[in-house]
Amino acid sequence: MIDEAVGAAVAVASSYGLRADPEVLKDGANTLVRLGPVVARVATETARARAGVRAWIERDIRVARHVASRGVRATRPAVDPPAGPHFHAGFTLAFWDFEPHSPDAPVDPVDFAVELAALHDAMTGLDLSDCRGPAGDLVAILPGLDLPDRLRAEASALASAVAQFPARPLHGDAHPGNVLVTGAGLVWNDFEDAWQGPLGWDLACLRLTGRLDGEAAVRAYPGAVDAEELEVCTRFRELYAAVWVAFRAQKSPEWQPEATRRLARWLD
Repeated sequence: MIDEAVGAAVAVASSYGLRADPEVLKDGANTLVRLGPVVARVATETARARAGVRAWIERDIRVARHVASRGVRATRPAVDPPAGPHFHAGFTLAFWDFEPHSPDAPVDPVDFAVELAALHDAMTGLDLSDCRGPAGDLVAILPGLDLPDRLRAEASALASAVAQFPARPLHGDAHPGNVLVTGAGLVWNDFEDAWQGPLGWDLACLRLTGRLDGEAAVRAYPGAVDAEELEVCTRFRELYAAVWVAFRAQKSPEWQPEATRRLARWLD
């Protein structure tokens, strides 16, 4: 699928007069293709999981513009060619300005926690009620997976438990893989999972990351989060991640060992 995704990005860019040699920056849930001054974010696995993926891409653009208007450093939707969304050969994609950064630079846990709190403040007032968040993804994904009934039952129970906590606008996938390390500081990226949920969800994403000391980062987060909320959200995030990796393994066999490992750990 990667060749087709790159081809779609090149074709749309060319239609606006931008011709550049494509460079694949990442092939994950989405395929990121650099084309000179812009990066095309092409929905691939996300489109398979999310019917009407256009809404997620539009949300990504809307949230990025909102937080930037509040003084938070975030990747910028492109202007020329226009951000989109664009559609070509069955793919949905958007263009973003390329942000020079250091992909392998470490992120300090305290710095990340402070920047996450600033992001949360900047997101105040955003209406994200159009997104069902991780519970919506599970409703869409689980029927097509061969997973234990126990997991399905707990997915439903945890979704209901998470819905009882106070909700606020969230990044939705708040870990260091979604910031760019630049000379100006951390730059936020990838808002397509933004939703209205409990603070504990974003902190659970951070707590479970392997890219830095997640526990230290959560301790450094300004302000308190209810301990029960954090534990419930952590459990839900672990389940969500196990299901998502199993979904990826359907089409990409190289993900199967990780899917097996995560499922075994969750069931333990």
